[in-house]
Amino acid sequence: MLLAVCLMIAALPLSVSAAGEYVPGNPRWSGYQNQVQWGRPAGAASGDSFEYEAQLLLGDDVVESKAVEIDTYLFFTNDVVTRPQEEYTIRVRARWIMIVGDPDGQYMVADVGEAEPPHEHSYTQKHDAAQHWQECSCGERLNVANHIYGDWRETKPATETEAGSRERDCTVCDYVQTETIPMLEHEHSYGDWQKDETQHWKECRCGEKTEVGNHTFGDWTITKEPTTTETGSRERTCSICKYTQEETIPVHEHSIHDEAWKYDDTKVNLLVDIQAKLQAGKGAGYVRWAKVFNLKQMAQTVNFLTEHNLLEYAVLEEKSAAATAHHNELSAKIKEAEKRMAEIAVLRTHIINYAKTRDTYVAYRKAGYSKKFRQEHEEEILLHQAAKNAFDDMGVKKLPKVKELQAEYARLLEEKKKTYAEYRRSREEMRELLAVKANVDRLLNMVTEHDTENEKDHDQR
Repeated sequence: MLLAVCLMIAALPLSVSAAGEYVPGNPRWSGYQNQVQWGRPAGAASGDSFEYEAQLLLGDDVVESKAVEIDTYLFFTNDVVTRPQEEYTIRVRARWIMIVGDPDGQYMVADVGEAEPPHEHSYTQKHDAAQHWQECSCGERLNVANHIYGDWRETKPATETEAGSRERDCTVCDYVQTETIPMLEHEHSYGDWQKDETQHWKECRCGEKTEVGNHTFGDWTITKEPTTTETGSRERTCSICKYTQEETIPVHEHSIHDEAWKYDDTKVNLLVDIQAKLQAGKGAGYVRWAKVFNLKQMAQTVNFLTEHNLLEYAVLEEKSAAATAHHNELSAKIKEAEKRMAEIAVLRTHIINYAKTRDTYVAYRKAGYSKKFRQEHEEEILLHQAAKNAFDDMGVKKLPKVKELQAEYARLLEEKKKTYAEYRRSREEMRELLAVKANVDRLLNMVTEHDTENEKDHDQR
């Protein structure tokens, strides 16, 4: 009894050929419902008969397997084919059979047995930590070779408290080699000046301090002049750390016996509170002087109101408020310019230091942050790190040119000079208007008090 077995696998819609003596031809969906068709094996004689087995696969899973004799088609039911036909793979194999029976079409299939199809190698890529290869399910290997790596890429940067990591890919297979990056040695980074009321210093995050010293102050600058009713203020700044010390200036006390005390008789001055001075221990001589002084100031106040057309209180109040707001606006503008000028001075210094020490710091990094190298170039490295920290604190992403900074500084200085001249004029205007308003308020209060006293006397009568 002769036996021939052949196998063909087809993944529709692609055409796939397979080895074998009797290979079913062109397995395909017929286009009619879920019918599958194929051709008789190309090497078969006209009288040969075959039994066919058709398998329907979805991925690697066999959904259904059906057999048919002689016919070169069969149907899969709708409850089996639940997805689009193009997603399935059809696998058909044939075996030669012997037909026994009457010529009227009734026949039997003799049991001639079945042979396993010949083994076909199918290779998949595999690897270990050293090599990669292609391997068949039978164990045969091809193209065994060592990994060929690309460049390292950092996946986690190392810090002074945690190790980092890096990885690289084999350019042939999908193996990824990983490696630990050791923790960095601690580098002191002192950053900006720290300060309290008496000293300044720079401090690393580890707690170590450097450049500890007492403040070096410049001259006092009066920020608010004292009056006879309000305290003033003054400040001075440390030339190293820019710490600003503030101090209150006491209320100005006039004394008739104080030869240093003077007033400007060309401008309006505040009235003297005679009753308050008497309670403070002033004598009759002071009272006589104060009355004459107050009379003069009231006369000057009236003249000022007349000359400036401020005879309505609401207009005087509005003018005083506007003068104060303008003065404060100029003061803020000057302070903003001074702040930016100070920033430019600091930034310019750091840019110069950064440029001078850049090559040294690059060499330090290439040396693997060597302790010996750092000891030999510590001053340059500290200057470079201080500059980088300053850039980060200032939010500087791209370093400006020194010439541009110098031009901006010169422009700000010129603007400050012009603004300061206007500031001094506005200050004098504000002070005089506030003095006039204070005198008017004082006079109105005195009138109110006098009317109240008269009403009391009238009621008693």
